[in-house]
Amino acid sequence: MSVRRWIRRLLQGLGIRPEAICLSQEALDVIFPFHLRLDGRSRITHAGPSLIKVLGRTPKGDPIGVHLELQRPTSSRIVRRGSHSGDLATGTLWPPEIRVDLLGHPLVLEAKRHGTPTGVTLVGQLVQPYQQDDLLVLNPLFENLEELERTGLHLHDYPIHDSTRMLLSTQLVLAGYRQSIEDLIHARGGLRLQKDAPGESQSHPRI
Repeated sequence: MSVRRWIRRLLQGLGIRPEAICLSQEALDVIFPFHLRLDGRSRITHAGPSLIKVLGRTPKGDPIGVHLELQRPTSSRIVRRGSHSGDLATGTLWPPEIRVDLLGHPLVLEAKRHGTPTGVTLVGQLVQPYQQDDLLVLNPLFENLEELERTGLHLHDYPIHDSTRMLLSTQLVLAGYRQSIEDLIHARGGLRLQKDAPGESQSHPRI
């Protein structure tokens, strides 16, 4: 028996409905602002507010493949099924049997806008906390603040608990320190030039 099924039976034995302990949609938007909720046919029923900025528009009602391209894993089973499935071959839908393969595995995806890959890489995991919908928790990867801002995102688009926000904030602080040091070096160089200017450093003759 899986741990998830054991927990579900335990809660039912205590008279607690498992779905009652799930987070509300408002809480999900705050804690996981880059998430997607998918129905049984892998159509998007809701997107986190920060992910909408990455995708360029609200993806509600669209098949997941319209906005995200699965990079990894690429198992032989997925490829084999894709060759016999029109939906999967076009990269728009994830059939239930494929979603089962993806559960519990780290996923790497690329965001798309208007069907064109954006170069923005997202990592995440597909989970099933609900009876009907799947939850795809995602997080975009950026090397620096410039890449982040080119996508239209800002630090506040990450949740407070996210380590990415902390790392990018540290980069911002270090960049400020570096600029201050460069300004001091430049100012010191200017003072040295003034000191070494002709006539400025010569001593006055004694009378």
